[in-house]
Amino acid sequence: MQVVANVDEADIAGIDEGARVTFTVDAYPDDVFEGRVKQVRLGSANSSSSSSTTSSSTTVVTYEVVISADNPDLKLKPRLTANVTIFTQTREGVARVSNKALRFTPEPGIIGKRTVTDTDAPHKVWTLEGNAFVAHPVRTGLSDGQHTEILDGISEGTRIVTGTIVSGTTDAAAQGPALADGERSPFMPKRPGEKSKK
Repeated sequence: MQVVANVDEADIAGIDEGARVTFTVDAYPDDVFEGRVKQVRLGSANSSSSSSTTSSSTTVVTYEVVISADNPDLKLKPRLTANVTIFTQTREGVARVSNKALRFTPEPGIIGKRTVTDTDAPHKVWTLEGNAFVAHPVRTGLSDGQHTEILDGISEGTRIVTGTIVSGTTDAAAQGPALADGERSPFMPKRPGEKSKK
């Protein structure tokens, strides 16, 4: 089975033949299918979109990428809509943080009586040390849109602030580990059957 994906011109440079692909189709949203890039077609296509509130229009240039995929259960059928993820680079065994952690800034409304020790760095994460928010400059690597690789600046396993939870007149810092595999806020309810960690 072949899947033809339209890839934006801004993303086409990183796609090579043989790259790993995963995709879902609307007919089977819980099934993840695997494939490989078979061909990157050189011809581009233009599509225009316009806004009803303005008279301007935008032209989007896309390239067709042909993906080869096995179809042993015959679930894939012609003209199904596919949502495709093409892997251009991969990293294994790296420290990563939620992108929420890189966007977090202790605002005046959530600081309360805590102090803030900031740093002038393009990328930083925050820890809550006693009664103080402390910024740590970090060097970032790859990002998958939800998590970002941390090359250095903070030790693996360090609990970092990803946001705040406000309840009544009190607030609490939601923290997550720097290694984000299985990352979630300790304030989230536990899954059924999951034991509490002490």
